[in-house]
Amino acid sequence: MSDRGPDFQPPATPPGPPAPFDPRQPIVPTGPDRRVPAGTAPGAPRPPRPARPPRRWGPTVITGAVLAVAALLIVTGVLVGRYRDQHATAAATPTPGAPAPVTPPPTDANGDATATAFEAETGSGTLSIVGHAWTTGGSPPPQFGAYLLIEIQVKVDTGDLELGPPFFSAFDADSQSYAATTTELRRPALEDAVVHAGQTARGWIAFDIDRGRTLVMLAGQDARPIAALKVEG
Repeated sequence: MSDRGPDFQPPATPPGPPAPFDPRQPIVPTGPDRRVPAGTAPGAPRPPRPARPPRRWGPTVITGAVLAVAALLIVTGVLVGRYRDQHATAAATPTPGAPAPVTPPPTDANGDATATAFEAETGSGTLSIVGHAWTTGGSPPPQFGAYLLIEIQVKVDTGDLELGPPFFSAFDADSQSYAATTTELRRPALEDAVVHAGQTARGWIAFDIDRGRTLVMLAGQDARPIAALKVEG
């Protein structure tokens, strides 16, 4: 038995180098054509592809419609709520009407008011000067040149008011004050009294004062002024 093993026979012609690649030559696949289903004869028409099942829009369309309706209802509800709130606020707010006409106080020939409202601690009402006159006569004769005679009317609307000559005073052009007294030159004289709501007191008082433009003032029980009217001299 030989030690060299089986005899090796070299090929009769040794293989040459591979041919160079020519890009112009078509590439011919050597394996099976995978583009054609197995079992299909070459050149036979390809079987049609299975039809894609139709897309179902039903649930999606219904869901979108429901969401749109819900959004519309929400927006409508918000708008209706705002409308109601605005109209409720407008209804609760009183509409300012035309201002009530203001009646000017009565005046004399010189344009001075002859009536004015007052409000005291015990009551409220109206002070009026019904008339006035100047005189140099009288007994005793005036010390300051003349007597100012004034017919007073006081109407009490609420509460009550203590009234009488001591509650009146007069001021001349120099702001000097003069006390009121009763007079025999005009009747009836204003008497001391308490005037209640709904009642009216009327009578004459006098001031011994130099003739001229005069301010007549009414005070309350606490001696504080509550009303004043001017008298021409």
